[in-house]
Amino acid sequence: MDRPARAEYEPLTAAEDDGDHDGGPEPLETSTVLDGDGGDGHAAPFSWIEYGIFAFLGVAMLWAWNMFLAAAPYFAFRLAGNAWAEANFQSAILTVSTLTNLSVLLILTNVQQSASYPFRINSALVINSVVFMLLTCSTTFFLDASPGAYLGFLLSMVACSAVAMALIQNGAFAFAASFGRPEYMQALMAGQGVAGVLPAVAQVVAVLLFPPPTDNQSEPSKRSLSEGGETSAFLYFLAAVVISVTALFALVPLVRRHNRIVEGRLADQMAESMNSIEAAERAARKVTSLWALFLKLRWLAPGVALTFTVTMFFPVFTAKIRSVQEDSGLLFKPPVFIPLGFFFWNLGDLGGRMATMLPFSLQHRPVLLFALAALRIGQLPLYLLCNIGGKGAVISSDFFYLFVVQLFFGLTNGWLGSSFMMASGKWVDEGEREATGGFMGLFLVLYMVDLGYQMETYSWDHVCYDKALKWFFWPDPKFDEIRGFSQGPCPADPFGKMGGFKIEIVAGPGVDPARIAECIIERMTLRQFAPGWEIYSINDDSVVLELHGPKALRGRTVTQPFQLWSEVRDYLYDEGYRMNPYFEHRPAWRDGSLLYLFYQRDECVDWPKFHKCTP
Repeated sequence: MDRPARAEYEPLTAAEDDGDHDGGPEPLETSTVLDGDGGDGHAAPFSWIEYGIFAFLGVAMLWAWNMFLAAAPYFAFRLAGNAWAEANFQSAILTVSTLTNLSVLLILTNVQQSASYPFRINSALVINSVVFMLLTCSTTFFLDASPGAYLGFLLSMVACSAVAMALIQNGAFAFAASFGRPEYMQALMAGQGVAGVLPAVAQVVAVLLFPPPTDNQSEPSKRSLSEGGETSAFLYFLAAVVISVTALFALVPLVRRHNRIVEGRLADQMAESMNSIEAAERAARKVTSLWALFLKLRWLAPGVALTFTVTMFFPVFTAKIRSVQEDSGLLFKPPVFIPLGFFFWNLGDLGGRMATMLPFSLQHRPVLLFALAALRIGQLPLYLLCNIGGKGAVISSDFFYLFVVQLFFGLTNGWLGSSFMMASGKWVDEGEREATGGFMGLFLVLYMVDLGYQMETYSWDHVCYDKALKWFFWPDPKFDEIRGFSQGPCPADPFGKMGGFKIEIVAGPGVDPARIAECIIERMTLRQFAPGWEIYSINDDSVVLELHGPKALRGRTVTQPFQLWSEVRDYLYDEGYRMNPYFEHRPAWRDGSLLYLFYQRDECVDWPKFHKCTP
């Protein structure tokens, strides 16, 4: 491999090192880490077994977080009954996870001299095993816990998992860097790519094998989503336990191998004064401030953050883009096509991470790598050429969207991200490699803070509602026991005097509100859930259903609104409606005293401005 050019990015020299290189690591400009038999005698021989273990650690690193995301519908079910918790639990999970993860990472990155990176990895895997074992048990036991209690339990599990994520991120990247093999850093990145591909594959296959039920199917096949949600959550959490425990055992031979390598490197120090491999390794470490590391990695660290910051926009587009041939079969319907878009992106991302193993590399040209990361912003406008919201595509081709846009965007993300991480070890002294691995891992997390809060502040006013249904409740103010669900009707609400519950369904173009209302009434009556619902009023684009008087008080007043939500949601799902992508993990939107739920189908329409309640 060509050595870095001084004119572009000055490597470390002996003059820049405070220590004496006699008997120590060679200056980086004479180091060829990738060549295990080359000038750097401290590089460990490459092993595919070790590569595989690091790749599995990469899977374990992201698997836990993916399971929290996948189980969001189950969390919504468990939190039903507490309007605030149900509407904000995703925001709470993101906030607790990000702040905890970032805080712990900052502490771990500053603790270098006394750090035991294998211990950090082991601790993370043990914590995750315990956390997801408890979550697995929670799907069977304590099902009668209140929504508030479950939210507290959930957030405590999220916080513990965030600590574990910080430990394994810092420990794994630092541990991989200590081997002196960039391929092992690449293995961690590849494992993260696998952790992204597998859930996408599972989602596509699940919908293809078990398509959404239709009205022609028997009622048992259209059970409440809560039962399926419990089973899915149980499997998600159990899988996380299995992954963590397996990684824990797989790490044992890797630690033994690492100790033998350290023993060979530091034979002189151990013979003189040390009787512990770990103590000798710590003595050989060079403690470096974060600012000093940033100066040495001034293109690489911001580059990896920039790469993943640009990437954060792809989920927003992917959730909105539809197939241009939606009527051609189930594969092109949104329930399959949207996960298919995520799969192609993740497949490209994994391919890009694996491509860094090819002989071609720009790891010795950090400025050029950073420039490519900046130029990658130019890929984002390609999404605007696709069928966003079903409004039509400039380039009417699913092949263009899946292969040119998604696959290539994922490919550049994987290749650039892995290249930045692999190159970092080339620009520091050997004694700084472990700290450098943790430092680069820190920059992988920093972009997530901005990502999380940008996504949370994305206004629903900017969401396009397609042939949608918009419905909400007006609870009567005299039902004090349900005020936690709603603060009461608008002052000008004409229905407030009548008592009971109202559901108004506002239908977009192409939707018959009367038919929707009749089907919902029939469904509720057949299930003997709430007979007595009637059509209160109807016009061209909306219908109001009411359950009033004594019929509203059947001993289930507190939970009734959420049971009704479940019934209406199940019906709409059977009819082919899906929740608008922005609200996919936000079951409710509160506006004053109204509770909104948005569902959509095909063509994009502009919603009129609805009356907003004021105190």
